[in-house]
Amino acid sequence: MDVWDGSSSVRASGAQRAPDRIDWDENVKQVAAAQTAVNVNITDIGTNLSDIGTNVTDIGTNVTGISDNVTAIGLNTSAIGVLEGTEGTPEVVTGLVITESGTDALRKTVFTFTSVELSSTDGTVAGTDGAWAALKLYEFPAGVKIVESSSFLFDLAENNAGADGFTATADFDIGLGSVASAQATAFGLATTQSDYNEATVALTGSTSTADTDTNVIPTIKDGVDLYLNLRTIEDTDHGTTAGLIEVTGVATVLWRVDDSIDAATTTDIATVQASVVTNTSDIGTNVTDIGTNVTDIANALAGINANATHTVGAVTSKTGLTVAELGDGAMHKTVLTLTAVAMASTDATTDGARTTQELYTFPEGHIIILAAHAVFDLGDIVATTGGDDGYSDAANLGIGVGTVAANAGTGLDGTEEDICTEMDVNLTSKASDAEAAVAQATSAVYDGSTSAIKAILNTSTLGDGDHGANPDTLTVTGTITIVWTTIGDDA
Repeated sequence: MDVWDGSSSVRASGAQRAPDRIDWDENVKQVAAAQTAVNVNITDIGTNLSDIGTNVTDIGTNVTGISDNVTAIGLNTSAIGVLEGTEGTPEVVTGLVITESGTDALRKTVFTFTSVELSSTDGTVAGTDGAWAALKLYEFPAGVKIVESSSFLFDLAENNAGADGFTATADFDIGLGSVASAQATAFGLATTQSDYNEATVALTGSTSTADTDTNVIPTIKDGVDLYLNLRTIEDTDHGTTAGLIEVTGVATVLWRVDDSIDAATTTDIATVQASVVTNTSDIGTNVTDIGTNVTDIANALAGINANATHTVGAVTSKTGLTVAELGDGAMHKTVLTLTAVAMASTDATTDGARTTQELYTFPEGHIIILAAHAVFDLGDIVATTGGDDGYSDAANLGIGVGTVAANAGTGLDGTEEDICTEMDVNLTSKASDAEAAVAQATSAVYDGSTSAIKAILNTSTLGDGDHGANPDTLTVTGTITIVWTTIGDDA
């Protein structure tokens, strides 16, 4: 017989008995057990809630830390972008405009003159002391400076306004120097009065045009000032009263301060980046986004700029030829990649066989090529036909990069290889049997002001037996890297 539980809903369900002492004892035990379980669960729930609170606090701390680190990186990036302390101080001169470009690694300062007046003083002693003039243009930041190159191109006009100053046919030196010219028993400029650039001017009818000088030999300079200086060549070039020369044109100086890269700032940034990586490991999905941002910032700090478009040249449209431009307004790196670029050969009987392919056209103006490198791996140079109708299967040839297309003759020389000097290539079974590579870092200036300078890939066989009478095709795979800058155009 069932025990009645005291509810009215089961009262009429059949015969039932009242609960006895044993039933009540059992019920008490069950209730006590249930209460114990509830107490344990409540304690566990409290502990879990406390753990969740701790985790939320930790996540908040990590997020704050990441935010602080990203802010710090932003501040460091901003500080580097400002280039504090690397720009000089221009002088205020009527008709003179000074523009700056570049980075801490290399700066370009351009001086544009429009009828800038250079006032002269006659020497104290006639016959031994030349007339002179000096005009301060610029004050570099303190510290040792390395001047990579400097140049000027001036048009000059004597404008004495009837005074007895410069003669209409005066001869004089004009130059850029770190020390101002002054009264001296001397004619012409010397030493630090023209240690950047110097040109000798001969006026004709009171004017002279296209007076220019370019210096591409890196020099170390301790002085901070830059002057435009002048001194006559003979006593008869100038009278006893003050004279006046008007200067129009452009001067360019590429330079850097020896300690321009702040090592402490670089170390701080690296430490902050490491902290960001550590903190982001606790954040889950945010790690990916922050990691991407940190990578972008790191690339910017490293000076990577794949979108450098300041005064770049133009790559030739050719199947298999691509270009990557790196750098800024002061310095460029042009990376040319060749993938099976086809070059048709022309036989010149006893003068060998040659191929030539224009790769790149620099912007118009004076170009300084600072360094160049070329590499062609084993098997990257292949004769398509071979078998003596064109190239022999074991032909020997030279390959290089120049500013002029290869002419008839065995091997390359002169301007056919003045960017990357000739490398010897030996074919075995119609393919190059070893790596060919060359690197050179001798600065050279090229005048592309009338016709833009080109980079041309040239090849030439080394002997008459290396090529038959029929045309053939070389396919070339490799990489050519050119580091260069432009210092202005005569136009």
